[in-house]
Amino acid sequence: MLQFDDQRIALADDPQAKLDALFDHYIERNFVTREYQERLLETMVRKLLVGRQLGAAYRADKVGNQEFTVNFPFVHRHDGRADRIIKPLYLAQDDSTKLLTHGGQWVDKVRRLRKRDALPEAVLFPVKAPARDTKPYQAFEEIREDLQATGVTVVAANDEESILQFAAT
Repeated sequence: MLQFDDQRIALADDPQAKLDALFDHYIERNFVTREYQERLLETMVRKLLVGRQLGAAYRADKVGNQEFTVNFPFVHRHDGRADRIIKPLYLAQDDSTKLLTHGGQWVDKVRRLRKRDALPEAVLFPVKAPARDTKPYQAFEEIREDLQATGVTVVAANDEESILQFAAT
Protein backbone atom coordinates (compact mmCIF):
# COMPACT_ATOMS: atom_id res chain seq x y z
CA MET A 1 0.00 0.00 0.00
CA LEU A 2 1.33 3.40 -0.91
CA GLN A 3 0.24 6.67 0.56
CA PHE A 4 1.40 10.03 -0.68
CA ASP A 5 1.51 13.35 1.10
CA ASP A 6 2.76 16.85 0.42
CA GLN A 7 6.47 17.24 -0.11
CA ARG A 8 8.50 18.38 2.88
CA ILE A 9 12.02 19.60 3.41
CA ALA A 10 14.45 18.18 5.94
CA LEU A 11 17.67 19.94 6.87
CA ALA A 12 20.42 17.57 7.87
CA ASP A 13 24.13 17.78 8.55
CA ASP A 14 24.49 14.27 7.15
CA PRO A 15 22.00 13.70 4.31
CA GLN A 16 22.86 10.00 4.00
CA ALA A 17 22.21 9.41 7.72
CA LYS A 18 18.88 11.27 7.44
CA LEU A 19 17.92 9.23 4.38
CA ASP A 20 18.82 6.01 6.23
CA ALA A 21 16.72 7.10 9.23
CA LEU A 22 13.72 7.90 7.00
CA PHE A 23 14.11 4.56 5.23
CA ASP A 24 14.19 2.74 8.58
CA HIS A 25 11.05 4.53 9.73
CA TYR A 26 8.89 4.37 6.60
CA ILE A 27 10.14 1.20 4.91
CA GLU A 28 11.54 -0.97 7.72
CA ARG A 29 8.82 0.31 10.10
CA ASN A 30 11.17 0.48 13.09
CA PHE A 31 8.53 2.48 14.97
CA VAL A 32 6.58 -0.76 15.55
CA THR A 33 7.88 -1.20 19.08
CA ARG A 34 6.49 -3.12 22.02
CA GLU A 35 5.02 0.14 23.32
CA TYR A 36 3.32 0.75 19.97
CA GLN A 37 1.92 -2.80 19.99
CA GLU A 38 0.53 -2.31 23.52
CA ARG A 39 -1.14 0.93 22.44
CA LEU A 40 -2.79 -1.02 19.61
CA LEU A 41 -4.02 -3.61 22.15
CA GLU A 42 -5.34 -0.81 24.37
CA THR A 43 -7.17 0.71 21.42
CA MET A 44 -8.72 -2.67 20.64
CA VAL A 45 -9.91 -3.09 24.25
CA ARG A 46 -11.22 0.50 24.35
CA LYS A 47 -13.26 -0.08 21.18
CA LEU A 48 -14.57 -3.31 22.64
CA LEU A 49 -15.67 -1.59 25.86
CA VAL A 50 -17.21 1.37 24.06
CA GLY A 51 -19.09 -0.98 21.75
CA ARG A 52 -20.81 -2.52 24.79
CA GLN A 53 -21.39 0.85 26.51
CA LEU A 54 -18.74 0.05 29.14
CA GLY A 55 -16.16 2.59 27.97
CA ALA A 56 -17.26 5.37 30.33
CA ALA A 57 -16.85 3.08 33.34
CA TYR A 58 -13.13 2.52 32.68
CA ARG A 59 -10.51 5.26 32.79
CA ALA A 60 -6.74 5.40 32.72
CA ASP A 61 -5.68 5.90 36.31
CA LYS A 62 -2.99 5.35 38.91
CA VAL A 63 -3.46 2.54 41.38
CA GLY A 64 -1.49 2.20 44.58
CA ASN A 65 -0.74 4.06 47.79
CA GLN A 66 1.72 6.71 49.03
CA GLU A 67 4.65 4.29 48.66
CA PHE A 68 4.04 2.84 45.22
CA THR A 69 1.70 3.61 42.31
CA VAL A 70 1.29 2.13 38.86
CA ASN A 71 -0.52 3.56 35.83
CA PHE A 72 -3.14 1.31 34.28
CA PRO A 73 -5.08 2.07 31.08
CA PHE A 74 -8.45 0.69 32.28
CA VAL A 75 -9.48 1.14 35.89
CA HIS A 76 -13.05 0.74 37.14
CA ARG A 77 -13.75 2.49 40.44
CA HIS A 78 -16.54 1.87 42.91
CA ASP A 79 -16.97 4.24 45.86
CA GLY A 80 -13.64 5.88 44.99
CA ARG A 81 -11.66 2.64 45.14
CA ALA A 82 -10.38 0.63 42.19
CA ASP A 83 -12.36 -2.60 42.00
CA ARG A 84 -11.44 -3.88 38.49
CA ILE A 85 -8.39 -3.35 36.30
CA ILE A 86 -7.67 -4.32 32.70
CA LYS A 87 -4.10 -4.11 31.41
CA PRO A 88 -3.42 -5.29 27.84
CA LEU A 89 0.08 -6.72 27.61
CA TYR A 90 2.15 -7.39 24.49
CA LEU A 91 4.35 -10.46 24.98
CA ALA A 92 4.81 -11.57 21.37
CA GLN A 93 8.46 -10.52 21.23
CA ASP A 94 10.84 -12.61 19.15
CA ASP A 95 13.46 -12.53 21.89
CA SER A 96 12.84 -14.50 25.11
CA THR A 97 14.98 -12.10 27.13
CA LYS A 98 12.91 -9.08 26.05
CA LEU A 99 9.71 -11.00 26.75
CA LEU A 100 10.87 -12.06 30.24
CA THR A 101 12.10 -8.55 31.03
CA HIS A 102 8.90 -6.81 29.99
CA GLY A 103 6.58 -9.42 31.46
CA GLY A 104 8.69 -9.62 34.60
CA GLN A 105 8.30 -5.87 35.14
CA TRP A 106 4.53 -6.33 35.26
CA VAL A 107 4.79 -9.36 37.54
CA ASP A 108 6.90 -7.25 39.89
CA LYS A 109 4.48 -4.30 39.77
CA VAL A 110 1.53 -6.57 40.58
CA ARG A 111 3.40 -8.25 43.45
CA ARG A 112 4.38 -4.90 44.95
CA LEU A 113 0.82 -3.59 44.75
CA ARG A 114 -0.56 -6.81 46.27
CA LYS A 115 2.01 -6.64 49.08
CA ARG A 116 0.69 -3.17 49.92
CA ASP A 117 -2.95 -4.28 49.61
CA ALA A 118 -3.33 -1.62 46.92
CA LEU A 119 -4.65 -3.79 44.10
CA PRO A 120 -8.20 -5.09 43.74
CA GLU A 121 -8.79 -8.82 43.43
CA ALA A 122 -10.22 -8.44 39.93
CA VAL A 123 -7.31 -7.82 37.56
CA LEU A 124 -7.33 -8.94 33.93
CA PHE A 125 -4.36 -9.01 31.55
CA PRO A 126 -5.40 -9.67 27.94
CA VAL A 127 -2.08 -10.74 26.38
CA LYS A 128 -0.72 -11.12 22.89
CA ALA A 129 1.48 -14.21 23.02
CA PRO A 130 4.18 -15.45 20.66
CA ALA A 131 3.34 -18.37 18.38
CA ARG A 132 3.30 -21.73 20.19
CA ASP A 133 5.97 -23.26 17.98
CA THR A 134 8.59 -20.57 18.74
CA LYS A 135 11.34 -20.43 21.35
CA PRO A 136 9.87 -17.42 23.19
CA TYR A 137 6.63 -19.31 23.91
CA GLN A 138 8.22 -21.07 26.90
CA ALA A 139 9.19 -17.67 28.32
CA PHE A 140 5.62 -16.50 27.75
CA GLU A 141 4.27 -19.49 29.69
CA GLU A 142 6.59 -18.61 32.59
CA ILE A 143 5.30 -15.02 32.70
CA ARG A 144 1.69 -16.19 32.39
CA GLU A 145 2.17 -18.59 35.33
CA ASP A 146 3.86 -15.85 37.40
CA LEU A 147 0.98 -13.43 36.72
CA GLN A 148 -1.60 -16.07 37.58
CA ALA A 149 0.28 -16.84 40.81
CA THR A 150 -0.27 -13.20 41.82
CA GLY A 151 -4.02 -13.53 41.28
CA VAL A 152 -4.17 -11.95 37.81
CA THR A 153 -6.53 -13.46 35.26
CA VAL A 154 -4.69 -13.89 31.95
CA VAL A 155 -6.61 -14.28 28.69
CA ALA A 156 -5.71 -14.04 25.02
CA ALA A 157 -5.97 -10.48 23.72
CA ASN A 158 -8.40 -11.64 21.03
CA ASP A 159 -10.73 -13.37 23.54
CA GLU A 160 -13.35 -10.65 23.35
CA GLU A 161 -16.00 -12.64 25.22
CA SER A 162 -13.77 -13.12 28.30
CA ILE A 163 -12.73 -9.45 28.29
CA LEU A 164 -16.34 -8.26 28.06
CA GLN A 165 -17.53 -10.73 30.68
CA PHE A 166 -14.82 -9.49 33.09
CA ALA A 167 -15.56 -5.82 32.32
CA ALA A 168 -19.30 -6.17 32.84
CA THR A 169 -19.11 -8.08 36.12
